[in-house]
Parts: sequence; C-alpha cells; structure tokens
Amino acid sequence: MSPCSRVDACIRWTTTASVNLLAVIAAVVSYRQIHELALRQGESELGAALVPLAVDGMIVAS
Repeated sequence: MSPCSRVDACIRWTTTASVNLLAVIAAVVSYRQIHELALRQGESELGAALVPLAVDGMIVAS
C-alpha cells in the first residue's frame, strides 16, 4: 500500500467515524427531546417511546 493510499484510507476512516459519532449524538438528543415532549403532552410511556422513532424514521426515509 502506498503512503498516499494509507493517508486516504486514514482520512476516510476518520471522516466515517466522526460522521457516525455525530449521528449517534444527534439521534440520542432528538429521541430524548421528542420522548419528553410526548410525555408532557400526556402520551403513554409506550406511545412516548414510539413517537420519536416515527418522527426520526420519517426524516431518515425522506
């Protein structure tokens, strides 16, 4: 493997890891906020757990 391709591979790996980490952080924050909002609005625990998945799932699907 040439030095240039090693650098490229390292950059790709670092970029992928960074994007995945940020996506996980955003997903956790989004889930917690929507879950708490649903509970405050009187949704059951099950409903409050499913609402964030439906909202974020539609965003991902679009």
